[in-house]
Amino acid sequence: VGGNYLLDVEGDITLDANGADIVFKDGGTEELRFNLDTNQTIEATNSLILDADTDITLEANGDTIYLSDGATRITYNLGDNQEIDVVGNLTYDVEGDIVLDAGGGNVFIKDATTTNFEFISGTNKEIDIPSGNLTIDVASDIILDAGGADIDMQVAGTSRLKHTLGTTNTVTSNGNYVVDASGDITLDAAGDDIIFKDAGTTRITYNLGTN
Repeated sequence: VGGNYLLDVEGDITLDANGADIVFKDGGTEELRFNLDTNQTIEATNSLILDADTDITLEANGDTIYLSDGATRITYNLGDNQEIDVVGNLTYDVEGDIVLDAGGGNVFIKDATTTNFEFISGTNKEIDIPSGNLTIDVASDIILDAGGADIDMQVAGTSRLKHTLGTTNTVTSNGNYVVDASGDITLDAAGDDIIFKDAGTTRITYNLGTN
């Protein structure tokens, strides 16, 4: 056809290719191929852009969507338990925030299906580590800021050492409390007194004033 070719119909346009392929060419060069065989595919010679004024919806009745570059790289499983499986590493690089919003209350971080971290976002927030140790390694300071005034150190849910951060700061130990230093132990009381008590009763007072 010399010039343009326009198909303008009031009903549907149907392309029925018994050879299973519908091929779009430009100047004799194949640019786009629709393969209508058992596994339908769209093959583009160059980049393929889907440009929609509204939404783009991928609906897979077989529950799975594959992203592939010749080999499957990312698999979206859309069954009852939605899952993203990635071959290799996966990086999310965003200019704004990354938000994890779990209506079920918990966010899990796993390694080969084994839970390493569980973030519990109920009334009492909790980070649960099922096994192993947790090391917090920072180049600067570690700050614990408790608006409720207490920092409570527990073992298996039982309070062992509680720091109460009010006008009078106190450390409460459930059991014995040992301070073992390889160097010096310094008690510096700007109020001049160091007081030793037994069950709240003063036993010894060291006054460090002028006299």
